[in-house]
Amino acid sequence: MGEIEKITSRDNQHLVNARKVRGGQGGNQIFIEGRRLVEEALMSGIVIDECFYVDGFRDRELLARIAARTSRIYEIPERIFRTVADVENPQ
Repeated sequence: MGEIEKITSRDNQHLVNARKVRGGQGGNQIFIEGRRLVEEALMSGIVIDECFYVDGFRDRELLARIAARTSRIYEIPERIFRTVADVENPQ
């Protein structure tokens, strides 16, 4: 797996863009979250632009599968992750 960038600010441009996509302002991009939807995306072969995960996430196999499809993977603290996540209890 390549280098994973750590994001520490909720105002980081990657997170700002992710919130726009989540809100439906991403043009042809979609925002997905949760293990099941990520697994489906990996099986479907769609292009993965970016991946965000909360620090402490332990499924290295899943991260490796995502890393095979994108080099833009970001680790963020849970408090900041909640500003992006659409679900109350993110996976």
